Amino acid sequence: MLNSTGLLICPQCGTKTAPDQMVCGKCGKPLSSCTVCGTKNLAGQKFCHNCGKRLPVPEPSETTIDERVLRYLAASKGGEISITRASQDLNIDRERLVESLTRLRNGGKIEIDRPTSKADN
Repeated sequence: MLNSTGLLICPQCGTKTAPDQMVCGKCGKPLSSCTVCGTKNLAGQKFCHNCGKRLPVPEPSETTIDERVLRYLAASKGGEISITRASQDLNIDRERLVESLTRLRNGGKIEIDRPTSKADN
């Protein structure tokens, strides 16, 4: 959001940020450039505040994907989860989902129990 002084207002923390900055100086929220006119916009905006053109949608970062996966797992309340179903529900391709689960497991944020086959019993 651009205020009357020509500064961007960070939606994360409300700090006034110069339009030529790459991130908010206080909270670090990223800013993105319009591919048509080059104006800086706050990341997550759908349209450029200068020319009104639709801004590109960035690929979700690993952190964003991991946060979505954690919320999904929390909603499952510890029940069994199908990788295929989770991939569809989260709209994340299977490979990126498995990478996220591996990062979360290796970081100690989740525990993964492998299903046992009848041969294991």
